[in-house]
Amino acid sequence: MIRLRPLDAAGRERLRHDQASAPLSYPEVGQIDGPCPPGYWPLVHSGVVGHGPAALDRARAALDRWAQFPPWVEVHGPAEVGATVLVIARPLGLYTANACRVLARIEGPDRHGLVYGTLPAHVERGEERFLVTLEADGTLRYEVRSFSRPAHPLVWLGFPAARWLQHRFARHSIAALRAAVG
Repeated sequence: MIRLRPLDAAGRERLRHDQASAPLSYPEVGQIDGPCPPGYWPLVHSGVVGHGPAALDRARAALDRWAQFPPWVEVHGPAEVGATVLVIARPLGLYTANACRVLARIEGPDRHGLVYGTLPAHVERGEERFLVTLEADGTLRYEVRSFSRPAHPLVWLGFPAARWLQHRFARHSIAALRAAVG
């Protein structure tokens, strides 16, 4: 949903509630770890966000409160499997309200992450994963990975700008998580 004005709190909750029982908007569910499905555009950005086990603990907590999102994006809803979340972005003077469902939590002694998939009230279709991994040398690496394609007519028309915004988001997400990890 693309808007000239932001949704108020009641509008956000109404949209989240309306999308809670909606099916995912794409059939390639769970393919985030494999090759990019045909007809979608892949995105992979990664960067170092810290060092050591304490940084991993801070990154876990940051991901669980959606702190990897840059200041021009808000997330409403819990980082829990099955939850419907609303991602509100303010790119290029417009507001987008995008409904997603948290599909998976990635848990392990040296990694932590979240995966969500798009619902019908999203300007794109696909999946996105946010993952931190503590490497053997103590480096904490963060990766944003997605596959997507436009779902809204304005996103189709402005496809080059949409791709630019996706890459901008990923770079800003790395910077936001780096700041949250400290």
